[in-house]
Amino acid sequence: MSVSEKQLAWIRKMEDDFNLAAEVVKSLDESLSEYEAIQRRIRRLTEYQESGQWLKDFEADERGELPSFLELRRAVLSEDGLDSLLREVADIHSRMQALVEDPALRSK
Repeated sequence: MSVSEKQLAWIRKMEDDFNLAAEVVKSLDESLSEYEAIQRRIRRLTEYQESGQWLKDFEADERGELPSFLELRRAVLSEDGLDSLLREVADIHSRMQALVEDPALRSK
């Protein structure tokens, strides 16, 4: 019994899908491990923003009370930087939740 060219083409296509999926899943697993490892830092940033300390630090920077940029990096004090980062975190959580609830939502 021989297989048709159509069947061979299908198997090749499935092999390509398998290899790509395996590569992406491995990459996602590694990225999720890194993301899990920084959750404490993300919580600390959220608490920093919500505590009012961020605003005090921002205002001190605006008044010129902090050392120069060369002595103290302060991207965290940019007007939109921290808020944008935490919004991205929330968006990622929503995307992951949607995938857990209905994986078909993300299929393209």
